[in-house]
Amino acid sequence: MQYIEGKNRHQIQLFSQSLDNAIDADNEVRYRQQATPVYMQISLLSIVLHLSEHHGDSTPGARIFIDEFLHLVAFYKGLLDKNYTFNRPGICTLFFDPMALEVTVNDPFGNRLTFVERNVNL
Repeated sequence: MQYIEGKNRHQIQLFSQSLDNAIDADNEVRYRQQATPVYMQISLLSIVLHLSEHHGDSTPGARIFIDEFLHLVAFYKGLLDKNYTFNRPGICTLFFDPMALEVTVNDPFGNRLTFVERNVNL
């Protein structure tokens, strides 16, 4: 394993800044040569995401749903406090669950991370 470098590292750093620097780029795996697809692992608090450039693994525009995220309002306020120009998400109550809050964040690759906290007393 080696540390993330180049374009991917820069994009992960920008995304981390927009999420109040909460994302850690844990590692990157590249087999044989630099021209091969990258596998990387990033983490946000206790959430671990495995990312891959391998053909067929996924397509840009995917949505990751993170349920039962704790302290979503504080996390959301931290995002807004960053005053990041290109990523200022909203927070809303789910129409099917008035005790749940949702925040969706777009990453630099066109994917969406949707965080939901349930049983919130509004």
